[in-house]
Amino acid sequence: GLFVATKTEAKVSLQPRAAGAARPWAVLSAALVAVYVLCDISVYLVGDRARQDYTRATALMATSCTSIVIGALATWRLHGRGAVAECFRPRNVLRLLPVSASFSLSMLGVLMSFRHFDGAFIKLFGQTKTPLTALLSWAVLGRRYSATQWQIIVFVCVACASFTVLKMGSGQASTFNPFGLPFVMGWVFFSALASLVAERSFKAAGGAPWTAQMTNLRIGEVLTLAVTLALKHDFRVRDFFVGWDASTIAVICTLLADAWLSGLMVKRLSSVSKGISKCVTLVVLYALALWTGRQSFVLVQALGALMIVLSTALFAIESTA
Repeated sequence: GLFVATKTEAKVSLQPRAAGAARPWAVLSAALVAVYVLCDISVYLVGDRARQDYTRATALMATSCTSIVIGALATWRLHGRGAVAECFRPRNVLRLLPVSASFSLSMLGVLMSFRHFDGAFIKLFGQTKTPLTALLSWAVLGRRYSATQWQIIVFVCVACASFTVLKMGSGQASTFNPFGLPFVMGWVFFSALASLVAERSFKAAGGAPWTAQMTNLRIGEVLTLAVTLALKHDFRVRDFFVGWDASTIAVICTLLADAWLSGLMVKRLSSVSKGISKCVTLVVLYALALWTGRQSFVLVQALGALMIVLSTALFAIESTA
């Protein structure tokens, strides 16, 4: 009896400690999600309102170069001087180069899209990445999806298509320009491709620190952007900062924060948590567009936006089942 009582008391005494240990982690996770959502919103708000005559690749290159410095310093601080070599090892950079190139092209697409669309529309249309990534995963990686997931994938496609058609037919010329569709579609395609390639590449990364892998990605982005600028016939190195102002610096800061927070979200929580968090961003951006008058309230459009948000969140939740 004494043994049982002692054992029971030990269990009881351990429970508050376990609960106490879980509580800080829950608070930190909630804080991370909140900061990530605010950062994701800022990317679209700042990009939408920034000056639009700067060269997009120069802003992205500045972001990547700054990120390389941050990654190297973080690797040194967390893993020691010897681990910094992993940040600049050519083999690591080349292995992640397809991911880097896809991310660079996707970000060029989204920045170019701000010339033609408002941030809310870009974010809503970007949800086509969910079904596209699923289709590529099924075709290339052989990933299996349930019948329910396929139904949700089709629903996301239909919802995005209906919202786009309604937007095109609404006559809101100030917030919709069909000539910008190739840019936003390019963003969606290369973003989905990057997610697909990243999954396979990071699994092959071995025991390299996460900060070193992030630095490898950024070096690959610099290489990709350098080629992009070299192919731009009217670009000169002396024109690197032409068109820059305070709003360009703000764009760089939001992209820099978003890149590291996105990686941290997937590392500490999950890609599902990241996907659901982006649904929160959708709601906020669309509400702000209505509140500021950048979009007129049209019931069928609002319902279409709601369907996109709900179906994307449902797919993310179903993926954990």
